Order: sequence, then C-alpha cells, then structure tokens
Amino acid sequence: IDELLGMHASAPADLTVLYNPAAPGSKLPSQCSNIFICKRSAVECIPDAGFCDLKEGLIPLLLREGLHVRQAGLKQDAGHFRDRASYLSVVERYLDSLEMEDWPGYSWLDQADSEHARAFVADSAEVHESAGLYGPIMVMEGAQIGKDSVILGPATIESNVRIDEGCVLSNSAIWQGACLPRGCEMQRCIVEDHSQLYDFASAKDRCLSAATQRKLTGRCGMVSGVWGKLRQLSGRAA
Repeated sequence: IDELLGMHASAPADLTVLYNPAAPGSKLPSQCSNIFICKRSAVECIPDAGFCDLKEGLIPLLLREGLHVRQAGLKQDAGHFRDRASYLSVVERYLDSLEMEDWPGYSWLDQADSEHARAFVADSAEVHESAGLYGPIMVMEGAQIGKDSVILGPATIESNVRIDEGCVLSNSAIWQGACLPRGCEMQRCIVEDHSQLYDFASAKDRCLSAATQRKLTGRCGMVSGVWGKLRQLSGRAA
C-alpha cells in the first residue's frame, strides 16, 4: 500500500487507476483491478446526491473539469473475488507468490517432511511438534496450532487464531482471533474474525459467522445429547 501511495503521490494525477498485469502469453489486454487512488481534488468532484459510478461517472466528470486521470500497472494481479470460493482462489494465488523478504519475522517451517516446506510461519506463532502442515499455508503472528491438528493448504491462519487439539482444516481461511476448539473439521470454509466455534464443529463450503455458529452449536449439542443417552443405556444394560 505504501508503494502504491508513493507512486500516486509522485505523479501529477488527481486519480490513479490501477491495472492488473496481463496474463503471460495472453493476447487480452490488462484489466482494471478496481483499485483507485485519488486526491482530495477528485473527491470534491463527486456529486452530493445520487450514485456516481467511478469508471462511467466520476472519470468523465474529472476530465471535463480538466483534472488528470492516470493509469498505472500493478506488479502482480490484485485478485478479484465476489464470494467464498473466489476469495479462497485468490488466497491460493497469493500464497503461491509469497516472498520471504516481504515478510520480516516469518520463516519457512523447519520440519523433516519435505511436504511441510511451504508452510510460512510467523516467529511468534506456536505450532505443536505433532501438528501436520501441508502447504501452501501461512500462519500469522500469535497463532496457536495444537497437538495432532492437520492443516492442508492452501490455507491462511491469521493473527491470534487458536486451533486446538485434533482439528482438521482443508483449503480454508481462518480470520484473526478466531478459536477452533478440539476436533473441529473445516473444508473450504472461511471463519470470520473472533468467531468462537465449539468442540467437534464440522462445516464444508461455508462462511462461518455468529449466525452460523448458533446452528453449529445446536448440532454439536444434539450429538452430545445422543452420546449421553447411549452412555445411559449402556449403563442400564450393564
């Protein structure tokens, strides 16, 4: 972000429109990344009432006012996503492009199994020695991954996430501060910031928010109730 702001500030432009690089070998031109950086002069041209589309409304308005609109290219694709699946696809592409020098305080997880080589872990994160991380995976600051848990990439474990014993995650993004207690199973899921799941919660192709947590709680409670009844029956039979 600092680099993009510096690039915008160094040019005589009121609005900078950023484009993704063209795909290698593609005959198609580069496409707008839908990232725009503007000065106050551009903001002041936005009408007070009604909707003003950036590309079809504001840019023509700026040009009529004699302001300067500039096009600039990004070094790598910013990624586009509209839903859970496309977000996870963007995460995968980002993980494949990680460079050590861009992330001070991180290192590749040092484990004997070569399949762990693409686990990129913050120095302040705690990964239990029995946990299995199969990249590409990024584990951010203060995250904790418990005993016998398995994470299959692509996956991101954001800052201060807690993953307890025996969890299994595949192709998922766990946002900052979330907690997955023991035995949770997540497949192609997004767990929102500071979400608190429950023991043995299981989800597939879901975005887990406060509302969905209530459903998971009910299902986990039902499973616990069934096991409780079975224990009672086995006790009576004995």
